[in-house]
Amino acid sequence: MIVKMKKVTMMVSNKDKEESLALLRKEGVMHVRHLSTPQAAEISSNEEKISQAQKALIILSQEKLKEHKKTITSLNEHEITSKIQQIFSIRQTIDDLDKNIQDTEIVLSWYSLWGKFYPEEIIQLRNKDIYIKLYLLNKNEYNGIRNQNNIYLIKQVDGSFYISAVFYKEDLSLPFEEIKIPSQNHDELSEKLEIYKKKITENKKLLSEQIVFKKEIDELIQRLQNKNKFLEVFYGMRNEEKFSLIQGFCPEQEVPKIISLAKKNNLGYLIETPSQDEEPPTLIKNPKWLTMVNPIFEFINTLPGYAEFDISAVFLLFFSIFFAMIVGDAGYGLLFFMATFFIRKKFKNIPPQPFHLMYVLSIATIVWGAISGTWFSFEQIAKLPVINSLVINKVNSFAKESQLFVMYLCFVIGVVHLTIGHIMKYIREINSVNSLTQLGWISILWGLFFLAGTLILNKPFPVFAKYLLIVGVTTVLIFSNFQKNIIKGIALSFVDTFLGCTGGFSDIISYLRLFAVGSASVAIASSFNTMAIGGGTSNVIGGIIAAFIIFFAHALNITLSFLAVIVHGLRLNMLEFSGHLGMQWSGHKYEPFREE
Repeated sequence: MIVKMKKVTMMVSNKDKEESLALLRKEGVMHVRHLSTPQAAEISSNEEKISQAQKALIILSQEKLKEHKKTITSLNEHEITSKIQQIFSIRQTIDDLDKNIQDTEIVLSWYSLWGKFYPEEIIQLRNKDIYIKLYLLNKNEYNGIRNQNNIYLIKQVDGSFYISAVFYKEDLSLPFEEIKIPSQNHDELSEKLEIYKKKITENKKLLSEQIVFKKEIDELIQRLQNKNKFLEVFYGMRNEEKFSLIQGFCPEQEVPKIISLAKKNNLGYLIETPSQDEEPPTLIKNPKWLTMVNPIFEFINTLPGYAEFDISAVFLLFFSIFFAMIVGDAGYGLLFFMATFFIRKKFKNIPPQPFHLMYVLSIATIVWGAISGTWFSFEQIAKLPVINSLVINKVNSFAKESQLFVMYLCFVIGVVHLTIGHIMKYIREINSVNSLTQLGWISILWGLFFLAGTLILNKPFPVFAKYLLIVGVTTVLIFSNFQKNIIKGIALSFVDTFLGCTGGFSDIISYLRLFAVGSASVAIASSFNTMAIGGGTSNVIGGIIAAFIIFFAHALNITLSFLAVIVHGLRLNMLEFSGHLGMQWSGHKYEPFREE
């Protein structure tokens, strides 16, 4: 259920502004809406501190460092800030040393190509008017100069010729690009490389010693973020000459806390019902058993707008059905149930909602798999005495004659699902003439349901279905844009009604994906089972190969089933159903002004 909100405006004196906000934050029930853009040097400075602290944590997290078991005393903000700067300094030193190592290794690689010699000797020869120059030539270039008496081949690698040329004048050279000689010799560079590596080891050890401060840095970030929220509220108020205004939204049942706070501290306040053009935050409160669906909405990052619907109960019911039909295997359901049980026992501190959800989805899958006779897609298992008694022939996965019924069942699930959406809209609009439009759409949907059965499944089209369509279309045309001039209202509604009818027909057919994906899953696994057993299991090697094929096939099939649930199971709820309900998912979360 989406909690009703009240708009709250409070007036505080400027001299008590900070104290009043502290009291409001302590109460922690008001979602603040800024009346002015919160801009201040203090906010920018605080955000910079947060950014620096977060970067320091990233540095400590990215390094593969051994954490030192070292006790530390509690640090104040200045000391933690100093530690953050020290972490940056060490990281910068390590980066500089890495750069030096790379540069040094590049030069050493030059020596590995040209040979080990001392550049200072080349310089000494220049002082005696002997100039040695190096070139890297291809075969044709080298053949053109090889007979000159001042050319010396240092080495040949494939088609590359490393040569030196000796000149007695500085301005003489070969007509090729000269290779520059490093200024430092090989031995000096090798020594420096070892020094750089030693320093990196020392600095990494020093950096690892800073890991003990991760908790303090994390707590600093939390404090700074709390401070930033306070500053944003402080500078987001509307300032008058002697007082300031703060505005926001509060759950209806929490309003007495605001009134009590205002009266105790002599604060002015105004409580109003939000207008239709305002967008209060969304707070959803459901029974504890229904909160298991919350992880799905968090996963897809969707939240209904304040004026929209909370579809948690309908979503949970139909998502469980979709999950069961798409996965479609009681064996998989048992695996999911056992895996959930053991993971829950191992990780007791994790919130229980995802586990409760998986228990429900696993049980739904086991039930559907049992009545459809699907146990790891082995038909032989479904024929066992006890298990066979659970199978309902009309939905038997291995009976071809059941396919039409399962397709028909998908249409039934679809039309019921979409009808619930229009019933929810009808209840909300029941005091308006517009509510009759929803009854019209329900009539149209059921008429389209029978039409889909006729066109796709060759079922006879009932006579009354024709009247469902006629009555439904007429009702929608008249009441979608109801006005005194009925003809004008019908004209305005015609295009939307036509598009709604074609869309409704395709939406009902869309539920066939439950049959298609579920059948494909069974077919894939069954084919691999046949392949594995058909290859022979009479010897050890054959048995190992068969076991590997079965394991790989079912692991792949489970993975594909989960992907199909995400794509198709969510789609039917978030697109087809939500479309008929008129959902925009435009909500923003209720986040009260409080210290975390």
